[in-house]
Amino acid sequence: MLSKKWLDALNISGRTPPELILPTSDFVDLPHSSSIQKAFTEVGLDAIYCISGVPVVGILTHSKFDHDLVKDAHKALWNQGTMSLLFAISENELRIYSLTQIPNDNLDEKLINILNLISDFHELNNLIFGIESGRFFNENKDKLKSEDRIDNVLLENLKITLNKLTESNLPTESAQALLMQIMFISYLEDKEIISSNYFQEATQNGNITSFLELIRKESCLSEFYLLFDQLKQHFNGDMFVAPSSFESDKATILTDKHINVISDFREGNINLSSGQLKLWPYDFKYIPVDLISAVYDRFLAFDPKTKRESGAFYTPMFLADLVIEQSWSELSRVQKTEGRFVDPSCGSGIFLVRLFEKLIGHWKLSKKSSCSSPSWQELIGMLDRLHGFDIQKESIRVSAFSLYIALLENSQPSELLTLITQKGHVLPKLLGRTLIVADFFDIPTSQKYDLVIGNPPWVSRKNNRSKKSDTSWKGVSTENLPAKEIAWGFTWKALEHLKENGFTSFLLKTTSALTSVTETAKENRSNWLLHADILKIINFSDLRFQLFDGCNAPTSLIIYGNKTNSSNYLFDYWVPKADLNYKTTRFLTISSVDKLKLPINLVRTDPLAFKRHMWMQSPDFKLFQYLSSFPKLGKQLITYKDSQKNENAEYEQWVIGQGFIQHHEKK
Repeated sequence: MLSKKWLDALNISGRTPPELILPTSDFVDLPHSSSIQKAFTEVGLDAIYCISGVPVVGILTHSKFDHDLVKDAHKALWNQGTMSLLFAISENELRIYSLTQIPNDNLDEKLINILNLISDFHELNNLIFGIESGRFFNENKDKLKSEDRIDNVLLENLKITLNKLTESNLPTESAQALLMQIMFISYLEDKEIISSNYFQEATQNGNITSFLELIRKESCLSEFYLLFDQLKQHFNGDMFVAPSSFESDKATILTDKHINVISDFREGNINLSSGQLKLWPYDFKYIPVDLISAVYDRFLAFDPKTKRESGAFYTPMFLADLVIEQSWSELSRVQKTEGRFVDPSCGSGIFLVRLFEKLIGHWKLSKKSSCSSPSWQELIGMLDRLHGFDIQKESIRVSAFSLYIALLENSQPSELLTLITQKGHVLPKLLGRTLIVADFFDIPTSQKYDLVIGNPPWVSRKNNRSKKSDTSWKGVSTENLPAKEIAWGFTWKALEHLKENGFTSFLLKTTSALTSVTETAKENRSNWLLHADILKIINFSDLRFQLFDGCNAPTSLIIYGNKTNSSNYLFDYWVPKADLNYKTTRFLTISSVDKLKLPINLVRTDPLAFKRHMWMQSPDFKLFQYLSSFPKLGKQLITYKDSQKNENAEYEQWVIGQGFIQHHEKK
């Protein structure tokens, strides 16, 4: 338990949720509530400090410093991938550890500082403020490198393993499928959903009690295939059709060489720089589902050229979290309880996974308990409310993979074990039912939703993404969309799929959606604003170089619904500013200082309104309007060359570069 003397020393005794969270706090409806719950119940933390709703500091207290306990907590929290710092408090000392460094036996190399309750009281008193301001991260950046975070390390390990598999003559698609299956098995094993008995029974070999023991064994291919047969029977054919394939007619026969590569990956025999032996740092018991989903999303599209051509850019977790939180706050209680949601270009399913977790949190909130869990059938009912479309079958499979893990993550172990042993095929079918390989523009408008959410591809129709080039909405042809960007087509199409009181939350390119002053952009934006009511806009343009890997285009979150309001209503317009520490801290700070209320008629009539208010608050705007009432400086200036022309002979303009000319003679 975090004592009062340490609360006072850290200057956080007056802090409450959503900043300071204790095991007894009510945090069920907060972002990352499942990770917070696990950090308390399974890791043993005594407090968590959050900034902008994101856990940043985990606090562990013990009467005497316990090296092994802190090491275990460090590994678990590194795998969670949300917090940046671990405070280990014992007696009168506080040890600060970096949670961005890869776990190993050397805990001291992760130590940032040791502070004494008495001699370092002033530094302790200002520690949290330094973390909130970002100063602490800047001063200790050598210990807080983002490339050592779990998502980046796991991504690099997957890339290296993929290359090794393809070098061993395994097709790329088969290698990607195999790695997804290996990660799923690792999850089942780390979560103890399948035990040593399961491996013994599946492989018909009493000496094989884990997946690692299986793939370490020489000539293990027959047992490997036997394991997949049982997994297919007990879980779902979508995931375990055959090793290295999700389609039985496309399965590639594996060799011992392929198994050796998988063994290296599972053992951790991959060092990104030196090739030296390393320990397996991952524990899927703690890795959040959305992190796995996000990593695999980046993994499937790590070719920058392919990414640019498709216009599909990985949505960072912290940005997806912000989109979900902003969207969830707009939903009514009935919509949260019964609503249907869709991501029309779902990619890895990160928005669907986070929505699933929000549905579970809402269920717990309605039961007024963060400890109780929905039944299996209730969880299946929640999954049925989530829908996704994508033209890439690989993306749909990753979405299914992510939602399956989210389902298992939130299930009751005893109920799940009964289902596995008695029923089999325990996972519901998602592919082709709620997750469909399809172009959103082919989906009939009869399918209605309470929320359409996502990050539509930022690609021009010049790349022929869709065949629906002759489609039009509200009299607007897709050929007339700004830069012929398909994302604008999504914004119009989404309106046709909204239920009454439903709305859309899209991440869109700021230039074409808000700030471009080309005639096509202005016409389309003006027409769109006549058919849509804006609920909220968050303009991330100032963070354009920080948000997306491989894309510097500015983006904005636009939340809107079908037109119902004819008055000159006000809507929220937020313009958060860049934070140099975000790559380490992984949270976006949206301050009330960055919030404006704009009248809809202003943005309908003034094409520069969104751009102008990116930098101006109300007093600034009043000054700008006052200065704008004066003649423009450009009308008072002329170049020397132009001043010599006959048509300008009578104009008394100031010649640029001529210097000061006395207008009146001295008396």
